[in-house]
Amino acid sequence: MGTMKYDRFLNGTVDCSNLPPNDYTDLLREEVMPIAPEGMTQVHLSDSSTSANDEAIGVALFSYAMKHKRDYKNLTVMGLSGATHGESISTLSCSDPALRKGLPTFNWPIAPLP
Repeated sequence: MGTMKYDRFLNGTVDCSNLPPNDYTDLLREEVMPIAPEGMTQVHLSDSSTSANDEAIGVALFSYAMKHKRDYKNLTVMGLSGATHGESISTLSCSDPALRKGLPTFNWPIAPLP
């Protein structure tokens, strides 16, 4: 399989969230799902690691809140010292405090890397 199939995603001309290409579902089913971790039944592609981490944080908080009947606004994410997860408010909030000096972030706890 040539990379031309994916070039349109790499050059930033495709907005999969709002207007995915006609073959997007086929690409996910035929190319991505076969290499997804065992037990995964769905995938979502993001345009950056920050976006991917933002999505993962949001899904995790919302899913936990729904399952345990809690308000997701009262939940936190624990970060690891020395880690960097992206440049958004939520990803900086769970990144090493040295990376977010002077930036407004959530007051989420940071633990030492085990």
